Amino acid sequence: MSRYRGPHARQPGYARDGKVVVFFRSGQMDALRYSTFGVSPQAALDEESGLWPTSYALIDPTDAARSALADVVRRAGAND
Repeated sequence: MSRYRGPHARQPGYARDGKVVVFFRSGQMDALRYSTFGVSPQAALDEESGLWPTSYALIDPTDAARSALADVVRRAGAND
């Protein structure tokens, strides 16, 4: 998986095979209350239940939240 820079240089993400799989949108840049960590369909993180998040809101994430997001990035970057 490689680093990706979105349309705004300060809104990074990660790509696999040239396609964005996870990305970050700054709440400050978008004048929103929170930032967003998003997952694209290319991440293929589908859950058996048929329900999975496509984005997470971030205001002041704890260490547990950072760890959970790191797990999402690892799973999204896997080449299954």
